[in-house]
Amino acid sequence: MFEVPHYHYQIKEWTNLKRKIMSSLKVREPEKVPNTNDCSITTSYWDTFDFTEYEDFLTMVQPYVSNVPNVSQVTRVWFQTSRQNDFHSAHNHGSIGWSAVFYADFNPDVHVPTKFYCPFSNVTGNVDVFCPNVEEGDLIIFPASVLHEAPINTSKIPRTIISFNLF
Repeated sequence: MFEVPHYHYQIKEWTNLKRKIMSSLKVREPEKVPNTNDCSITTSYWDTFDFTEYEDFLTMVQPYVSNVPNVSQVTRVWFQTSRQNDFHSAHNHGSIGWSAVFYADFNPDVHVPTKFYCPFSNVTGNVDVFCPNVEEGDLIIFPASVLHEAPINTSKIPRTIISFNLF
């Protein structure tokens, strides 16, 4: 009867653009990052947002994003790097629109992907958890209201994602 829509794409262009895009990922305003207990990642989320910093990335994902219904614009982009023992607890991105996770530096042999929690319980009263089977260069687009988290990175190898919101 009901299901949660999402889109999963493998971005073939990533292989050629990875070095250029990854080298541009920097936290420009570290003093703005709040000191909280629910997140230990390195992120540019708190920086003053500038589309030009993500121009190459947005150009790369645009053909895929254009397949998502009712999307007119990207409203914000940021990156997150999780080093060993880093995490980002369960959260959502608001009640309207779409959000996306792009797996920029991700090794499925040592990293765990984003965990998504079903917004309603199943017939047994439990909440289903969805962990997509992803590889580096994959893009997952999902409703912004879906609760999700970046599990603890148990590896010594950093895990980096680029995330964005769409309306």
